[in-house]
Amino acid sequence: MNTNLLVVLAGCLLPALGPAAAAEAPALSDHVISDDNYPERKVAFPGGVTGLSDLTYETLSGYRPMKLDLYLPPASFAGPRPFVIYIHGGGWANGIPRTAAVFANWPDVLASFAARGYVTASVSYRFQNEAPFPAAIQDVKAAIRWLHSNAESYNIDTTRGMTWGSSAGGQLAALAAVSCGVAALDPPVTAAGAAPANANVEKNTAGPLDAAASNCVQGAVGWYGVYDFETLGKGVAPGSPPLHLPSRYLDCGSEPCTAEKLRFASPVAYVDEKAPPILLIQGTDDHTVSPAQSPEFYEALRAKGAKVELMMLPGIDHSYIGATPEATREAALTGWLRRSSSSTPRSATRGSVAANYGLMGRGSFETGVSVNTLRDSMGVARVRVIRLLRCASCLASTTIAEGAVSGAPLSSRATPRLPRGRSTLGVGRIGEWRLTLPSPSGRGP
Repeated sequence: MNTNLLVVLAGCLLPALGPAAAAEAPALSDHVISDDNYPERKVAFPGGVTGLSDLTYETLSGYRPMKLDLYLPPASFAGPRPFVIYIHGGGWANGIPRTAAVFANWPDVLASFAARGYVTASVSYRFQNEAPFPAAIQDVKAAIRWLHSNAESYNIDTTRGMTWGSSAGGQLAALAAVSCGVAALDPPVTAAGAAPANANVEKNTAGPLDAAASNCVQGAVGWYGVYDFETLGKGVAPGSPPLHLPSRYLDCGSEPCTAEKLRFASPVAYVDEKAPPILLIQGTDDHTVSPAQSPEFYEALRAKGAKVELMMLPGIDHSYIGATPEATREAALTGWLRRSSSSTPRSATRGSVAANYGLMGRGSFETGVSVNTLRDSMGVARVRVIRLLRCASCLASTTIAEGAVSGAPLSSRATPRLPRGRSTLGVGRIGEWRLTLPSPSGRGP
């Protein structure tokens, strides 16, 4: 554009703005401002829930600010209120905090938990191309720390918190739950009162941040997550493509991943007697994450005395995809309803049938279901459930192996069915079967 024309346009425009507009100067400071002063973004959801979007919970030099969406319960919940942190999936490479599985409107789902009295957060985290492990879990723990730091502002009970995630987020949710106090996974902190490394680029978090605040939770829910990278390729569903290790995420470089790196990122490696209650849900036909992952993690938790519940959904693929739209809907609603049925998972001894079968040689009720069996030193099989079938009115499992159950050959599959209408019958009420196999030396138990 001609320079003279610009001058003419400017001369016409400025008088049109009026003397008040021309005289009004912006507010200034004597130092660089790093706060985000954009007005707080509030959204009203049904049930009196207030949504606050894009709150910054962490800033690290050289990375995008980490943000979360917060869903606050209505004022009728006086509190302090328990909190839930949802962690999205996406193969540690993509995804956003506002989508999950086949749910058409995930923010509405999260708001529904807030309507029941939970302060609910949905977080972003660094992807593998931004920073490899442990960056993502450090971000999740930083979000927990931020909620603890802002407990007074949002009326949060910091002694009742849970992580919840799907797929890659399931790994992070479980890891956050079982790694309380593991220094190697703690988020980086800035010493109290220390100046930012670069005040020209760093952005402050929304609200205060106490570097000494806890980043621990008291429970977790995992939807079809990875819990042991060392066994990721084992027990895959028939027809699954090769399951490759996420080498970039695990920071393996061009070399094969070492056992140390695999265990460093595996929740199963951190399970001990302090593990909190955990609920695990996965489909038996998961072609993205081996359906053996959830039962294996279940076994490890049970072995340490943790309260854990396992639900394996028959014929369901990753993200609750079923063979038909009806099956998909049923699976997704099952995961949603079970997650929302209590603030912490029930003990497996009082949970669903799916929670009670899967280890220690306990019997089963339906036929045609494959499992993995592992003999212990006494020759008693430890049964790892891989698949469940729906019987007349329940979810049930079947053991198929060389050996006998209560004297009946397994090949005959002469196993009883669960009584109609008793879909939550505990193991103790129907007796415990011993599945025996010859020991390696040929001796029985």
